[in-house]
Amino acid sequence: MDRASDTEAERIRDLFENITIEEAHDDEVSDVPTESDFSSDKTFRLAPNALKLRSLIPATKRTASHPKRFSWSTDSKTENVISNISQPYPPLIAREDFDDGWTECIIRLGTNNKIKQIEGFPMPLQRSKVPAYHIKETDDIGLGMFAARRMGISDLILNERPLVLGPLTVDPNKPIDMEGYLEKALNRLPAARAAKYRALFDCHTGTECAEGDGSGDSTLFGIFRTNAFRVDNLYDSDPTDDDGLYCAVGENTSRINHSCRPNALVSFHLESFSFQVRAIRQIEEGEEIAIPYCDIMLPHEERDEIFRNFHFECVCQSCQDPAASNAIRSTITSPSAIFKQWLDDRSLPGDYVIRHSLSQIDTMLREGMEGSAVYGEHLQAIMESYICLGDSGLASIWGVKLGRALLASAGDTKNLELMSDVHLYSSHQAWQSRMKNKSKKKRKGKKSKGQKERHIDNASAEDGEVGNVSEDE
Repeated sequence: MDRASDTEAERIRDLFENITIEEAHDDEVSDVPTESDFSSDKTFRLAPNALKLRSLIPATKRTASHPKRFSWSTDSKTENVISNISQPYPPLIAREDFDDGWTECIIRLGTNNKIKQIEGFPMPLQRSKVPAYHIKETDDIGLGMFAARRMGISDLILNERPLVLGPLTVDPNKPIDMEGYLEKALNRLPAARAAKYRALFDCHTGTECAEGDGSGDSTLFGIFRTNAFRVDNLYDSDPTDDDGLYCAVGENTSRINHSCRPNALVSFHLESFSFQVRAIRQIEEGEEIAIPYCDIMLPHEERDEIFRNFHFECVCQSCQDPAASNAIRSTITSPSAIFKQWLDDRSLPGDYVIRHSLSQIDTMLREGMEGSAVYGEHLQAIMESYICLGDSGLASIWGVKLGRALLASAGDTKNLELMSDVHLYSSHQAWQSRMKNKSKKKRKGKKSKGQKERHIDNASAEDGEVGNVSEDE
């Protein structure tokens, strides 16, 4: 396990010795919340993200609010036409000076029209003042991305517009000439960017994995299939499975190698039409940056089958001991059931969910699983537990941790900004719902101020920015 994860795991374990929670008893609590007393809206209106978190606190029919999904449906034959389109559209003159670049898209006209309606589109790319990475040869697997400096959780590593974007799947009943579309797309790019695409690895053309899938000797399509990342927030209509979704190939994003113990995540930011790669744990200068190519919660056998389709073998620490890795993964579960149990059963201790999630987080940190969706779910469970327990300081600390996880997975700073507001938590409907005396925002006696500060310091994030958050008076 890396040093940063080891340090954080030690901090998590220390919390077990410092938890002091005032338990609520049935005869001391008035207005005990039930499933109908909570909003169905997310506790915080989270932007679309890879973790896809929903509040663990149940819904209410009275205030049920289901935000409409951004619709990509088409309503005319013209909108269903697939075409080569530049996005965002570069100026006709001085294209070489269009610093943020653009993406050549193989896209339905209706979907492209919806993109242009996004507020603020296209947002400029975010750029680091000091370069965060460089591309160089690895010891054994070709080119890779390496950290040019030390980085912390959610730090931006790379922000770039893809070279090419196209459909994730092709309807076998309505095949399209992807090779032809890709040839047109590259001809529309500056020669240097087109050359970057052609230089990417192709594991499909002329190999057994191309049999029966229609790619044949389509080198450009083989490169696309080998290097494209799925773009979950762009689709022609509400997709069933993978239908109507898109994927994209990045000049540098596609150089990042895989690990089942990743230190970074890649997301697609629709407003800027760009890939964002962000750290999910501390990364040291010179360390190789690695992302997951699949769901790292899958058993080793299923992950390995995916890798074989792309003709590589993962040699990360988890894959070197498959039995141990599978055993650890089998113990990791979503906190939703235990959180519901805690809400329903008032006899359970106040720290019931917190201790469970701390144990799960400790296990995931040891296994390098910060990139899994369930890791974010446990951060959220702890945050929402502290809301119910009336502790805005600790709710904010874990909210910031969750905000950073969401920033790393979605590339959106709004969640982190929202969760950093310590005063926000006390306005939640579930605030103090597990306290003995709901009329008081703070109970005295069990825990001294010094003990409280030490508890907050132990739960603070790695860089210490939120370690001095005090309890909301």
